[in-house]
Amino acid sequence: AGRTALHWAARNGHLDIVRYLLTSTSCSSGSDTTQDGTTAFGWASWQRHINGTNGDGLLALQWLRNMGCNMRLVNHNGHGVLHKAAQRGQRSVAEWFV
Repeated sequence: AGRTALHWAARNGHLDIVRYLLTSTSCSSGSDTTQDGTTAFGWASWQRHINGTNGDGLLALQWLRNMGCNMRLVNHNGHGVLHKAAQRGQRSVAEWFV
């Protein structure tokens, strides 16, 4: 609940859609959070597809960061991007994040 087209596009690594959606909106204030506090950036980073099956996944993270998305926000469970990347074995995301 509370997920937007931006969340789903980021989650699934659809960089063209992420770019399109961010031409008319911004996630710099954290207003892109879901009810559990997860941001579009979090959704993009927490999916296994970024680890190699979808090359645009890491590009989507880079694009979101460049558009002002806060990489350091955590959800209501205290989970942030680096936490989830490590938990899910997403080495490329963890290395990029650090």
